[in-house]
Formats: sequence, structure tokens, C-alpha cells
Amino acid sequence: MGFERNYQIKIHSSQLKRKFSISTKIHSNLHSWFVIGLIDGEGTFSTSIIKNTKYKSGWTVKIWFQITLHSKDYSLLLELQKFFGGVGSVINKKTQPAVTYSVASIKDLTTIIIPHF
Repeated sequence: MGFERNYQIKIHSSQLKRKFSISTKIHSNLHSWFVIGLIDGEGTFSTSIIKNTKYKSGWTVKIWFQITLHSKDYSLLLELQKFFGGVGSVINKKTQPAVTYSVASIKDLTTIIIPHF
């Protein structure tokens, strides 16, 4: 395995020209650069390929965005959810002193979360 910067990714010109817009109104006290920095340090975008016999191919792909912080930062994650128009969910973990904000809807990821970055 090499460094990530050594992996080449082909991007079609049609993807570069595509414009995204956030369809929800943002009413939050968070600054957009703060959100970018917070997620750069603590957030993750994940993809999983899972065997599932319910589908014809026998497999399913799941994608999601999440950020997990200490439970004392619960209000910050609620504010982050508010920043992104209320999409996703904030869940308090019972087994750890942690709270997670996650978005798994493909529509919300492609129209709200990813265009922000």
C-alpha cells in the first residue's frame, strides 16, 4: 500500500461542471469554516459493501457520514445538525461517554453534506 496521494483518480469533466446547491436554509451559529475544520479533524465518510441475500446481486453498498465526540459536546453536534438543515441523527452512545451525529441518506449526502465541502 502506498500513500493516498499516490493513488490516481480519474474525474470526468462532466463531474467538474456539475453544480450543487444546498436546498435547506441554514439557521445556525456555526461558521462554515469551523464546520469544515471540525469535520476534517473528527469526521468520517465511510462506504461498506455488505453481503445481503435480499438483493438480486447478493450485495448492498452503504455510505454514511459521521462525527463522534465526547458526550459533553452533545450541544455542538445538535448545532451541527441544525447547520446542515436538520438532516441526520444525533445519538448518545450508552456504553461510552460519546455522542455521534450521522447522515446515511444518499439524497442528504449528495445535496447537503458533500456540496458544503
